[in-house]
Amino acid sequence: MEMLPHMLNRLFGTKIKIVSGYRGGNDVYMAMERGEVHGRCGGLVTSINTTRPDWFSQKKVTIPVLIALKRKAEFADTPAVIEFAKDEQTKKILELVLAPQGMDRPILAPPNVPANRLAALRAAFTQTMNDPAFIAEAKKQNIEIDEVSGDDVAAIIANSYAAPRETVEAAKDIMNFGGSRD
Repeated sequence: MEMLPHMLNRLFGTKIKIVSGYRGGNDVYMAMERGEVHGRCGGLVTSINTTRPDWFSQKKVTIPVLIALKRKAEFADTPAVIEFAKDEQTKKILELVLAPQGMDRPILAPPNVPANRLAALRAAFTQTMNDPAFIAEAKKQNIEIDEVSGDDVAAIIANSYAAPRETVEAAKDIMNFGGSRD
């Protein structure tokens, strides 16, 4: 919860005051409701929709910028942070730091899984993501389904590992709090 606002302060010169000490996202949402903090940087839309389903519909919160590499359809007018990058190096740093978001919550298997087994696992996953009963249950629980294919996850990982050393070092430097808070 502190990493993303720190990154914004370092990359874009924002002046987000980081308030530490909350144990989890729900604690931050409760603090927002009590007026203790003005917001949360990087909260998941699914989490908000599940725990506070009226927040977006009743406009109790707004998203000024998505901490993402691309816009989301449900917030089409809200820019993604990468749109504010003024140079290629900043874009590359954002692509590396935000790569995990593109994978969402991947299902992992050990190395050297036989190709036919990997294909079966991926097919079963896709079948589940498209199953009408599964989709209905997710909708009932306000859970967003946005399938990321195994091939897409593999590409995100490969691109991250192929990042130039200077990009990796810059990302490490930007994410290093170094004992100080913005």
